[in-house]
Parts: sequence; C-alpha cells; structure tokens
Amino acid sequence: MERVSLTKVLPNIKYGTYYIGFLLNYYNDIELAVTAYNAGIGNVNKWLADPKYSSNGELTHIPFGETRAYTAKVIKMIEKYDEIYGENN
Repeated sequence: MERVSLTKVLPNIKYGTYYIGFLLNYYNDIELAVTAYNAGIGNVNKWLADPKYSSNGELTHIPFGETRAYTAKVIKMIEKYDEIYGENN
C-alpha cells in the first residue's frame, strides 16, 4: 500500500474534509464538531460528560485556550460566510 503524505495539499484536504464530515455526523452540532476537530473527540466527550464544562449536553466552557480561540474564530468565519453567500442572498 502506498503511503499518503499529509504535507501535500490534496490528501490533506481530503482527510480534513472527511474528518470534519465524520465529526458533524457524530455530534450533529457544528460547534462541537469544530471543537473536536481541534481538541480531539476524546477531549470533547470528556468535557460533555463533566458538569464543570457542560450542561444538558451542551458545552458551556472549553478548557483549552487554543481550542476556545480556534472554535470562536471558525464559528465567526462560518457566520460571515453565511452572511455573504447564504441561501437568502
């Protein structure tokens, strides 16, 4: 079997889009999927099970500063994209 180099653009895009798609199906929530994409599914599942970080199945606090910033930035860009290119435009 041929090894795939993730430093090459096309394989990186293919694996990245596959994984974010998997996370979207797994969580059925874009914010949780983006958070898990950065911090890992195991961390997000632990946080969801911990009342210190979640309430009623919703993440209320992301303990990793990098992930908190990443998630906020991605969600902001999604909202901007929807504002510019959304179905109602």
